Amino acid sequence: MLSDKDIKSLIDDKKLGVEPFFQKNLGCASVDLTLGNNFIRYTGLIDTRSINISHELFSASELLLDPGQFVLGVTKEKIRIPNGYYGFIETRGNFARAGISVTCDDGHVDPGTDGLITLEIKNNNNVKVKLFSGDLICQLFLFKLSSQCLRMYNGKYMKQSCPTIFKK
Repeated sequence: MLSDKDIKSLIDDKKLGVEPFFQKNLGCASVDLTLGNNFIRYTGLIDTRSINISHELFSASELLLDPGQFVLGVTKEKIRIPNGYYGFIETRGNFARAGISVTCDDGHVDPGTDGLITLEIKNNNNVKVKLFSGDLICQLFLFKLSSQCLRMYNGKYMKQSCPTIFKK
């Protein structure tokens, strides 16, 4: 796992993209990422064999999540992961203590990723939780791979500019 010194060096050398980047968001071994203002909520059955998934895309500066509620959000930062590195997203501690989980099961950010990061956000608490666009909601940890990849990520979620729903 990379230290703040190594992360900053990658950013300064324009190998790792975190745009916009603020020095104050750099932790000892991660970069804090902020919650954007675009969200998706599913509005019907998710059939994993269908290409028609009923959902609603909406913008909000505040988001009130009911207990158990799940939404897709997005980072404000555009992230670009270089070959030879791998990112991992985790919920920031304060939000975890409020019952919020971010990137429930899909926290990886592959080499070659270039775009906003879709965040899977769930309220695990038994009370409502209000989130705000601009909250430092998660952290990006970076790992150096044992070697460069032969094939970088170039899949169906590449170049995201808003949250992206389940895709068959």
